[in-house]
Amino acid sequence: MTAVFIAFAVALLVAVGSVAVLVLRRRSGLRRRLRRTLVVTTKDGHSFRGVLAAEHADCLVLEQAELLDEQLTIGGQAVLLLANISWAQDVTGVPRPDATAEASGRFEIERSAVR
Repeated sequence: MTAVFIAFAVALLVAVGSVAVLVLRRRSGLRRRLRRTLVVTTKDGHSFRGVLAAEHADCLVLEQAELLDEQLTIGGQAVLLLANISWAQDVTGVPRPDATAEASGRFEIERSAVR
């Protein structure tokens, strides 16, 4: 009977440890992106650009956030629920198109940015 109990306890510990490793590995992908600029698109089609300040179990926090759909700067921090996020892209170091090119629909890449 004791051997069965020990086998059950070991199996339970292995299962809990495996789940913990999977959860930590899943969350570490965004944690490596802290202080990097992201474009986050929500499931309802809105896109936000900002610096990733924090990643919690249920949300992302962006500083210096902008709502790209309306060219609107959001004061303070934007809190985006993970359940509503479709995808996120790291755009740190990607040159931003200027407003005139954006208005005309043409985007030109500077030669210095291509190198």
